[in-house]
Amino acid sequence: KLRRNIRTMMEAFLKEFNIERLGPKLKEQGIEEPKGLEFLEAEDINEFLQDCAQSGMKIKLSEKAGMRKAFKAIKEGTWGKTDKNPEQDKKGHSSKPQKSGCEQLRGILKELNLQNYQEDIEDPALWKSGGASLEEISYMSHDEREALLEKAGVKPGHRAKLLRRFQEFKAVKPYFLSDMKVDEILNIGKGKLGLGSELGHNGLKITSGGEAIEHGVGMFPRANSACTVRFTVDKDISASFFRGSVSIDDSQKSRMLGKGVQFSIWQYGDGKALLWNANTWISTSSEKKSFEILYRPDDGSTIELRVECKGLNVNAPAIWINPRFEAPMDGEKLPARPIPNVKPPPPRPYPIAPTPALPRPPINMLNGPRPRPRGGLGRIMKESGRFRPAAK
Repeated sequence: KLRRNIRTMMEAFLKEFNIERLGPKLKEQGIEEPKGLEFLEAEDINEFLQDCAQSGMKIKLSEKAGMRKAFKAIKEGTWGKTDKNPEQDKKGHSSKPQKSGCEQLRGILKELNLQNYQEDIEDPALWKSGGASLEEISYMSHDEREALLEKAGVKPGHRAKLLRRFQEFKAVKPYFLSDMKVDEILNIGKGKLGLGSELGHNGLKITSGGEAIEHGVGMFPRANSACTVRFTVDKDISASFFRGSVSIDDSQKSRMLGKGVQFSIWQYGDGKALLWNANTWISTSSEKKSFEILYRPDDGSTIELRVECKGLNVNAPAIWINPRFEAPMDGEKLPARPIPNVKPPPPRPYPIAPTPALPRPPINMLNGPRPRPRGGLGRIMKESGRFRPAAK
């Protein structure tokens, strides 16, 4: 167990300083744990790196710098130290904002062999959000990105590499449905239509799972009825994805009395088309369902949100969580328009005019059937003498 703990500690030590490739070489020198570097000097580290190079291993500049940093941290006793400082509270949490390490950003620095700038670039003072993130970089202009790298002390040549790499990240601005024009509202049961962060009932805010929603739509339907809201989509929005989720607001006091509520999305153009249906009844705030559908302005610019209630509406504050239009990211393609699977109608048969009825020919009395005399068969036999009455 002790050996396993030492091996785990050594792996974490090598990973922290990005010198995992030097682990086997250190093990050959008898250094199996970080404290083994205490007995070495700076000259021993340089000699160790030279031996690695002579053995055919190509050592990167970042690995050399990482090895020297690791040696310095062990010598000074700063690695693995967990003592509290005055800037920490009673629970040991730092009162200063922590450096948020963006894994994607670190991957880019590693790809360009610029890990030496990682700590300087991730300085929270350089970022408006308090931590490094590619999302904030995507919203920056070229001059803002260059100013950030200059403040981080990145050299001009390395700065140009990073700027070229950052050009691949462009901001995808979502268009929220709650910011668009409302055309028609039908059958709101309680309060009014809620837009943005407003639920529209009792002055409450929209919340879901304890999180405040800033761009939602609140709809309180009537009992055993359906409420609908129609929006006109902005003309600037081209073919894009329409994304979001649906649920019941956290202000719900108890489970609904009845089946629940069901959500659906319709599009109006030349006709009416169903874009999405939840296909399930939601009755508690813990239930949530997401949607992602394709929106094409050619099919119509009116979107209708529909909430159907089955049962009493006492606990039915239905909400749409951040419904928005998002353009496809770089490299992401919109799916092709589906081809309707409609069979053509069978060919109509050639119309045939009915044959007109021919007039009935007259009866030929000579060659045709003789008319039957009146009186029936008994009279004919009596007249011919072949009929004899029975003896009394």
